[in-house]
Amino acid sequence: MAQKSHYTKINSEMRDEWASAGGEWSLAINHQDFVDATQGHFDIYLTPCKPVPHNWFIPFKKAKILGLASGGGQQCPVFAAQHAKVTVFDYSDKHTEQQKYIPIFESPRPDVYKHAE
Repeated sequence: MAQKSHYTKINSEMRDEWASAGGEWSLAINHQDFVDATQGHFDIYLTPCKPVPHNWFIPFKKAKILGLASGGGQQCPVFAAQHAKVTVFDYSDKHTEQQKYIPIFESPRPDVYKHAE
């Protein structure tokens, strides 16, 4: 193969475009959602229609959670609200920047990393 495929760069650029356009997977939770999550009232969506059942989750308090491709600000703030130690890894510059600066955090911020090309 003479030319190396840069699928990660393509993926990153596509996700950045979606985030810039306000795509549903790029909209962070709001402050009230964060407050509700601290009380155990939350939904996590991996598909548009049905939330993940709560009995699928481990207890979050002090859990170490790695969020892969989860920089959109929807799942990891919920985990942080439950006092999990969260690390976020994403290809998208826009998603990782958004995750770092979500103003609703009242607990320790997650560690956020972007995949290096």
